[in-house]
Amino acid sequence: MLALVAGAFARQADAPRDPASLFASDCASCHHADDPHAPSPDTLRGRSPQAIVDALTSGSMRYQGLSLSGAERRALAEYLTGRKLRGSITGAVTG
Repeated sequence: MLALVAGAFARQADAPRDPASLFASDCASCHHADDPHAPSPDTLRGRSPQAIVDALTSGSMRYQGLSLSGAERRALAEYLTGRKLRGSITGAVTG
């Protein structure tokens, strides 16, 4: 767990990863699988971008979200929903 958190801080200084490749490498194994607890990409598309950022910062996906920068959380939320977030949001700029 400590290595995951340390990696998250190191990565925040780097440029954000492409959201499509980020989803494919870090998320799809559960969200494309038969895991009944992980909503499918179609279900995620129906959620708001803010709801996805909230899940990655303080909700059910907060531990997975630790390895993402704020820009990556925001890009992933916008990629999954197909909608843009306006302004600065909680969790999009904090680590």
